[in-house]
Amino acid sequence: MSKTENDLKEAFAGESQANRKYLAFAKKADDEGYKQVAKLFRAAAEAETIHAHNHLRELKGIKSTKENLEEAITGESHEFQHMYPAMIKDAKTEGNNGALRSFSIANEVEKMHAALYKKALDNIGKNEEADYYICKVCGATIEHEAPDVCPVCGAKKMAFYKVEDRRQKTEDRRQKTEGRRQLVASGFSLSVGRQKTEGRRQRTEDRRQRTEDRRQRTAGRRQQAEGRRQKAKG
Repeated sequence: MSKTENDLKEAFAGESQANRKYLAFAKKADDEGYKQVAKLFRAAAEAETIHAHNHLRELKGIKSTKENLEEAITGESHEFQHMYPAMIKDAKTEGNNGALRSFSIANEVEKMHAALYKKALDNIGKNEEADYYICKVCGATIEHEAPDVCPVCGAKKMAFYKVEDRRQKTEDRRQKTEGRRQLVASGFSLSVGRQKTEGRRQRTEDRRQRTEDRRQRTAGRRQQAEGRRQKAKG
């Protein structure tokens, strides 16, 4: 392997780590109320992803989907069969309980990933439509529906979130934009706020009109009573 290829591998690893690290920094900035700093970290993370993908592409590391699945299975299997067991042993020996929990959780989730990749590979070309749910505590990855209790860390169902298809979300936004554009072209108002205000104004006007109608009916009955009273006197 040439020095440049080694440099690309090192650059890919560095950019990939920077992406994850900056996203973690963004979450912390959000928690502390620094919204603009959080946006900056997320913007930089997106840029690092572009860099990482460029490096990986130059390494010829992006192949056919079938080959990519095979590589993913190999990678995940190595992690739960060799890498994490050795790390778990080290953490136990050194009494580092935090690292032990982190390694143990990841080890179990990598088994899930390997199984899901294997299923996808076995059914390539005829994969069933399914949603995926992620436990935000441990990363457990569940197909179809979030469980009542996480099988890895024991978190409740509310800890799971659905993984959205970014392309679908982009398409949904495009359709909404197109729908608004067509409404404008048709002469409809875009402003929901204005529509609500107009609705409230109309309802107020209707109530005012009903009040005025009741006032007039009351006045009419009063005049009729007065007429009967005058007639009785006569």
